[in-house]
Amino acid sequence: MLCTGFLLLGAATVPADEPLAPRRGLVARAGHAVVGFYRSQISPAIGRRCSLHPSCSEYACRALDKHGLLALPLIADRAVREPGVVAAQADPVTINGRRLYRDPLDAHDAWLCGGPATPLSEIMETAPPARRSPRLGGILGLVPGLGYAYSGEYANALRSLLLNGIFIWGMVETAGEEQWGGFAVISFFELTWYSGSIYGGIDAAHRFNARQRGAQAGPDGAGLAPLLALELAF
Repeated sequence: MLCTGFLLLGAATVPADEPLAPRRGLVARAGHAVVGFYRSQISPAIGRRCSLHPSCSEYACRALDKHGLLALPLIADRAVREPGVVAAQADPVTINGRRLYRDPLDAHDAWLCGGPATPLSEIMETAPPARRSPRLGGILGLVPGLGYAYSGEYANALRSLLLNGIFIWGMVETAGEEQWGGFAVISFFELTWYSGSIYGGIDAAHRFNARQRGAQAGPDGAGLAPLLALELAF
C-alpha cells in the first residue's frame, strides 16, 4: 500500500492509446525543476561530467516520473555507486565520441514494487555464502553504509557512511546555533542520503545474488573504486 501510494504521487499516467507527455505529481514536478535549473544554469558552466548512461540528471528525471517520492533514495544510491560503476568499466557504450557506462534505472528498480518478498524467517538466520537477503540488507542499511558492506560493496559503504556523517554533523551544528532554515535544508538532504543507504542495502543484495547466478543486474564495481572517490556529476 505504501509503495502504491508513492507511485501514484509521482508516476506517469498516460493512456495506452495516447502518446501524451506524462502527468507529473508534485514531487516529480519539484524534482524536474531542480534538475532543469542545474541543466540550464550550472551544467553549461562546468560541462557534462557524468560518465554513466543515462546521465545522473536523466536518471533522476526518469526515477521521479516513475516513482515520485521513492525516487529520492534511488538518486542517492546512484550517486554513491557511480565511482564503482566507472571503475568496473563494464557494459561500455560510446555516445557522441564519449565513452560511457550503462547503468539503467530498470536494473535497480525492477523489484521495487513487484518483486518476490523475502520470508521473514530468512532475516533471523545467517544468509548462505551464495546469497544475500535484500530485506536484511535494507534493515542493515538503517546504519549508513552497513547494507552495502553486507553485500561486499565496501567502497560504497564508506562513501555512504561519510556522506551521512557530514550531513548529520551539519544538522547538529545548525540546530545548536538555532539556524533553523539551514537545519531544514540540510535535514532534507540527509533524509535523502539516509533513505539511499536503506535502498542501497536492498539493491546491493539483489546485485550480489545476480552475480552469484552469473547474471549482471547492473555494474557496481564492488571493491574496485577508490574508497573516497565521489563525484556528484549530473
